[in-house]
Amino acid sequence: MKHFWFILFLTIATIACNRNSSTTTNRPQSGEMPTSSSSSSDSLEARIEALNEEMQSYISEYEDRHDAATLERAIALNDSIERIDTTQQGRFYNMLMRSQLLAKAGRVKESLQIQESLLSKDPNDLARLQFYAGKYWLEEQRDSMQHYAHRALSECDSKLEDNNLGIAEREQLLQNKLSVFYLLNDRNGARAVSDQLQSLQRVAGEQPLSDQEFNDDFNDAREELNRLAVAWRNDNYNPTQHTK
Repeated sequence: MKHFWFILFLTIATIACNRNSSTTTNRPQSGEMPTSSSSSSDSLEARIEALNEEMQSYISEYEDRHDAATLERAIALNDSIERIDTTQQGRFYNMLMRSQLLAKAGRVKESLQIQESLLSKDPNDLARLQFYAGKYWLEEQRDSMQHYAHRALSECDSKLEDNNLGIAEREQLLQNKLSVFYLLNDRNGARAVSDQLQSLQRVAGEQPLSDQEFNDDFNDAREELNRLAVAWRNDNYNPTQHTK
C-alpha cells in the first residue's frame, strides 16, 4: 500500500463517492421519455465515464510496469476530461486526480499546489491539518509539521468521541491517525491505533494484522514517505514561475 496518499490526498474517497452519487441526478425516472436535453446530458456523461475508465486502465498499467509514456497518456486523458466535465464537482474530482498523476510523475510540488488549492478554508478541517503536516514534513519544517500533526490527531480524537459513528467512519478516522503516526515515525503510537483498528476489523469479520504484518506496513510506509521526500527534493518545479 502507498501510505503517503493517506497523508496528502485524504479527500479522494469522499469526492469519488459524491461524484458517483451525482451521476444519477439528471437521469430520467423509469417510464419517463428522455428529453433532448437529458439525452444530451446522458451522452456527455457516458463520454466522461468512458474517458475515466480508459484513464484508470492506463493508471493500472503504469502501476504494473512504471512506464512513463503510459502515465503521460493518463495525464492527457485527465486533461480531456477536465475540458468537457465543467461541473463544480467534476472540476474538483479532475483536479484531485491530476494532483495524484503529477505526484506519480515526480512533479510533487505542482501536485501539492493543486491539492492545496482544493482544501477547505476551515482551519480545523482534518484534511487541511493532515495536508499541512505532510507538506511541512517534505519542507523539513519539523516544528510546523509536528504542530499540524498533533492538531490532526486531536481532531481525530474529538470526532472519535461521537458514539453515533458507524464502523466505517470510525475506521477511516483511525486510518487517518495511523497515517499521522507514520509521518511522525512513531511506531508505538501507530501500534496502539493498529490495535484499535484490529478490534473494529474483528467486529466487521475481517482478519486482523499480525505483528509482522504491522511492522511490514509501518516500514513500507516510511520507505514510501522517504521516496516521496526524494522526489520532492529532485523536483525543480517553482510554483511562482508557473501559471495554468
